[in-house]
Amino acid sequence: MSACGDPPELPPEGPETRPRLSPWRTGGDAVFSERYPVLWVGQAAVISVPVEIDVTNADEILKCLLSAISNGARTLIVDMTATTFCDCAGVHAIVTCWKQAAAESISLRLAVGAPAVILVLGFTGASRLIDTRPTVAAALIG
Repeated sequence: MSACGDPPELPPEGPETRPRLSPWRTGGDAVFSERYPVLWVGQAAVISVPVEIDVTNADEILKCLLSAISNGARTLIVDMTATTFCDCAGVHAIVTCWKQAAAESISLRLAVGAPAVILVLGFTGASRLIDTRPTVAAALIG
């Protein structure tokens, strides 16, 4: 299994080894980390994060996001459409990644649906820094 953010590499075909893909997958190559799925669409990496982002997993999510940058992503989409809770540690991880992406001229966008997460991003000012869209498809379009 590939590490988070590694360039596309699919496992051998077969029902036991074929990865289960998200329903919005319309093309590209899927790469799966141990915890966070990464979908490569050209040079864009779409990383799905969990339902809750907090101090227990924010560092691991940050490492995954930075790994995608270091592996050649020119656009990074953080799929938070399933995320219903994000605390300050999660916001800090996302903003830290945004800073690194901006320093390397990489576009970082968030796909966010939950009102509570939208509010947290607004209260902290993160939504003024980072392009936020309601769906992954909208984030990919830019």
